[in-house]
Amino acid sequence: MPQKPTTTPRPDLQRSFQQILTTGTDEFIASIVSPALPVSKKGDTYGILNAEALLSMGDDRKAPRGKSARGDWELDTDTYACVNRSWEEPVDEDEMDEYGTAFDMERIAGDRAAGVIVRGHEYRVARQIMNENNFTRHAAGTAWATVDSADPLVDVNAGKTAMRIIKPNALIMSYGTFLNLGITDAVIDRIKGIDPNVKRGEINKVQLAAYFGVERVLVGTAVYNSAPKGQAAVAADIWPNSHVMLCRIGSGMNRDKLEPCIARTFFWTKVVGSKQICSMSSYTENDSEATIIKAKSSMDEKLMCDSDLAGYLIDIEGDE
Repeated sequence: MPQKPTTTPRPDLQRSFQQILTTGTDEFIASIVSPALPVSKKGDTYGILNAEALLSMGDDRKAPRGKSARGDWELDTDTYACVNRSWEEPVDEDEMDEYGTAFDMERIAGDRAAGVIVRGHEYRVARQIMNENNFTRHAAGTAWATVDSADPLVDVNAGKTAMRIIKPNALIMSYGTFLNLGITDAVIDRIKGIDPNVKRGEINKVQLAAYFGVERVLVGTAVYNSAPKGQAAVAADIWPNSHVMLCRIGSGMNRDKLEPCIARTFFWTKVVGSKQICSMSSYTENDSEATIIKAKSSMDEKLMCDSDLAGYLIDIEGDE
């Protein structure tokens, strides 16, 4: 029986991988939309917040020497089941000899391996959030692409009116939508009232957040290759141009399963209390004369609240 190769942990490559999965980047926003929730069990049941749990009232009067009234509401439940995700990239010995002085070949391979897992996570979160099967569709009054007459603030304010139980703190959109808002007359006119120096097509995320009255505007810029294997690459947006999501996002990586928010990603850490949600390692493959760089994580992306409690999905193409 052939011996298994000796695997070496690579914390030098793991740090950037961990950072993307916990804090996100300008390109990848899934870990902000669906923050990490480390768990020591690979699968389990978890509670889902519902309106009754958040808004219940009762007779809270207490008689002398009497017992205090108690809540009897129950959480809805769902289950998570973390899926092992891993990817390997080889670093050929000949390539290392030829290019190693000019490039950090192992770091490049590590970034490629981690990138496959990160891009997959981004894709799954985007498909979960911008999904009319998961959230009620609300059509924009005027398609946002109609830059001379659309009024995006009206559509977002309708969402704020609907989200009275869990108040929204973020608006999620694609890069194409972000660029389009920068040339939308109603947006420019309102922002100019605050900053007269603003230029058409040069509006930033901070200005848009102020315009919409939310803490953050999150812009998904990541793309993926949508072409079949063997064909020329076609760069496609991971976050769709057809919808925006007004929602409540979580406060970052923590273990509070009942923090009101739209989604979380369960990461199986195996060790109770561990915050290491991914790993990088390397081993030598003698047959191919290569060093293999391996990225690994175990995760499951889940919605955390009932129905539309923490999210208001706007179809910005309207009913046209």
